[in-house]
Amino acid sequence: GEHGALAFGELAGELVGAPREVREAVLRWLAAREPARGRYLAIRPPGLPALAAAPGRPGAARVLAEAHSSIRHRARVHLERPGLVALKVGFHPFWRLSVDGAPAEPLHLTPCFLGAVLPAGAHELDFRFRNPGYQKALALGALVLWLLLGGLGLRRALARRLERPPPAT
Repeated sequence: GEHGALAFGELAGELVGAPREVREAVLRWLAAREPARGRYLAIRPPGLPALAAAPGRPGAARVLAEAHSSIRHRARVHLERPGLVALKVGFHPFWRLSVDGAPAEPLHLTPCFLGAVLPAGAHELDFRFRNPGYQKALALGALVLWLLLGGLGLRRALARRLERPPPAT
């Protein structure tokens, strides 16, 4: 059932709300040690459509191949029955998922994993972490501003030094 960063399990249901709003329910779920039994809850923000009927255990599921880095995890899996595949990395909204080459929405699973509900059969999964372009632009802008302010401060310091009369000898 488990191999590397992937785990197969059962989607036992979903909680609707922001992570802070469902915190108490998640803590109760974790205290019951449900994830250790291969059962997961999906956390869905309000306004998104509900999940389809939650499948049970995927049966004889296995990982056929996998490769990963810090920002990407690719795997080929086979499920005997429809089921849940959980990637054991921290959930973040910048994670993207494609299943068999088609974009899919990754699930936010307790205790803070990514996941996907898959039909029976063989599937290619590709999880990628993608920072949006505006983050890079903001970082570059902050660097440029810091350099400009530093240069302006240096220019003022040099101007003050040049304005002072030379020391008396």
